[in-house]
Amino acid sequence: RSRSRSAHTHGRSRPVRGDHVSATGAAAETLPFRQYRDGREIPGDQLPMQLATAQGQAIRDVEIQMLRSDGAIFDWLVTAVPLFDEHHAVRGCVATFTDVTELKRLQSQLQLREANLAQSNARFESAMLAVRGTVYEWDLPTKIIYRSKGLFELLGFRPEDVPPTNDWWTERMHPDDLERTQSEFRAAPVEVDSHSERLRQRFESEYRIRHAAGHWVWVSDRSYFQYDPQGELLKVVGFNTDISARKRTEEELLQSQLLVQRQLMEIEAIYQTAPIGLTIFDRELRYVRLNQRLAEINGVDIDDHIGRTLRDVVPTVADENEPLLYSVLTTGEPLLNLEISGETRAAPGVRRTWIENCYPLRDETGQVAGINVVVQEITDRKRAEAAVRESEERFRTLADNMSQFAWMTDENGWIFWYNSRWFEYTGTTLAQMQGWGWQSVHHPEHVDRVVTRIRHSFETGEYWEDTFPLRGRDGTYRWFLSRALPIRDESGRITRWFGTNTDITDRKLAEATLAERNQELDSFVHTVSHDLKAPLRAISNLSQWIEDDLEDQLPPDNQQQLQLLRTRVKRMESMVDNLLL
Repeated sequence: RSRSRSAHTHGRSRPVRGDHVSATGAAAETLPFRQYRDGREIPGDQLPMQLATAQGQAIRDVEIQMLRSDGAIFDWLVTAVPLFDEHHAVRGCVATFTDVTELKRLQSQLQLREANLAQSNARFESAMLAVRGTVYEWDLPTKIIYRSKGLFELLGFRPEDVPPTNDWWTERMHPDDLERTQSEFRAAPVEVDSHSERLRQRFESEYRIRHAAGHWVWVSDRSYFQYDPQGELLKVVGFNTDISARKRTEEELLQSQLLVQRQLMEIEAIYQTAPIGLTIFDRELRYVRLNQRLAEINGVDIDDHIGRTLRDVVPTVADENEPLLYSVLTTGEPLLNLEISGETRAAPGVRRTWIENCYPLRDETGQVAGINVVVQEITDRKRAEAAVRESEERFRTLADNMSQFAWMTDENGWIFWYNSRWFEYTGTTLAQMQGWGWQSVHHPEHVDRVVTRIRHSFETGEYWEDTFPLRGRDGTYRWFLSRALPIRDESGRITRWFGTNTDITDRKLAEATLAERNQELDSFVHTVSHDLKAPLRAISNLSQWIEDDLEDQLPPDNQQQLQLLRTRVKRMESMVDNLLL
């Protein structure tokens, strides 16, 4: 809006409705102001009116600044048109001066604002690129959506290459998120701005949208709904940011939490089903937590333990337990493998035995806040150990009083036990004989054979038997019949070998004597048989000769008697032969 307009003609001036029209321009040096263009003062002959008069052409819309004598500056838009006489000679000019000072100020402010806005937009675009996001503006009347350059960083699309519609966006949304997101959009709460009294509405959601490369990108969508004074929705302005990294972190955190929850459930299941008693005491030895097994050991329900002291629940073992537990609270040091005996309500009148391990529990400051106790009942084990000790004692009594030597090895043949008869005979100790030390009391002529055969049995699991001499404490050797049997577990695996050595020296001597007597008898029989067979052969031959020579002269009875004689001679020879077998 111009403040005034002037027109000048031939040096006269007259106001025309606030405007000034001049027919002739005053001399530049007589004007009460100075005139500038582009920061430079305009010479008098270069002013618009002088140029129009001199050139005979109109000079239009020239912007000049006028510096008044009081220092005020005004912006003017000047147009000068020459005036001609009937001979077409320039006789003057008409000029208009339009005050555009306010307009220039507004233009300057607008330019500054536009520059600031451009700078802000540039910063915002850079910020959106930094956070991998895009700004959008959805004009509802036209259905057109403007999207910023961040769309490329977000989804790999340039804004100018995609349709400016909402359908393009929703078509790329994940099917599992689309209905939910649209429902949230429609249900966005509407409020009334307390200052402008206009409606306002905000929308926030998170969903997946497909990238140009085909993978899914999680985005955060935040927008603001703009309404006109009549309550009509004009546009939706918002921004989308990439939250995929956050979602991955949240998913990893969720999986970690689920894993921790599962592990806690597993630990709780182990805690409650453990075959040993578990409990936690506070500093007053009150039960804070325990498992089912300890409740069974004490013969009291879990709920009836909580908040009660050790002495309240199991007074029969309190005297023995309390000093130990208080020492853990005082020293902060664990007590391990404590053997405790007593009675509980689970089995009144029955003395039972437990192994306890007590560990200090510390709070965040490092102070002992309680005790974790592990209780394992060993009553049956103690009874079994007593039974084993009694059985072993009976076995040792039997083994040490048997006539044979007895020994045992591990599954590989390493001897770890002998009965006392072995040491009494050999004069050795277990340290000398364990393992394969027994070879030192074997006869040098037999030891290699014995080792070879017994190693074969240890490797194959076959029954072993052998006969060899062993040296006694007096240095003499006696003969022993030795046997070993593998002892197997329920799966058939050899766990050890049990062996014996039986003294057969007397039997060996008897066998030698018997062999000698048999040899003498064999010689005697051989001699006797030879002496007997010679006359028998002579009788047989003589009878045969008589029969051959007198065959026609002998009566039948005599011939039969000769045949009978030879038959009996052969029988006698057969009997003699049998003596030699």
